[in-house]
Amino acid sequence: MLGNVLAERGNRAEALRVYKEALRLAPLEPAIHYNLSSLYEELGNREEAIRHRESYGRLSGGRGVPPAQKPFGWFE
Repeated sequence: MLGNVLAERGNRAEALRVYKEALRLAPLEPAIHYNLSSLYEELGNREEAIRHRESYGRLSGGRGVPPAQKPFGWFE
């Protein structure tokens, strides 16, 4: 959630740091991959965005957008 707040406030570098730390602690949590994919898309890093979007799809069993997550760009 902190990463989401930071990203929404425009502090994308800090949001990326927070998301990466969350991923280190819980690498199998689909929502973290979703958030990383959204942020990487915003940052223009399509390759990383796709990689994390695929991880999200695999880990979530193909569910749609995680609950309480703000949809971004090409994920809608």
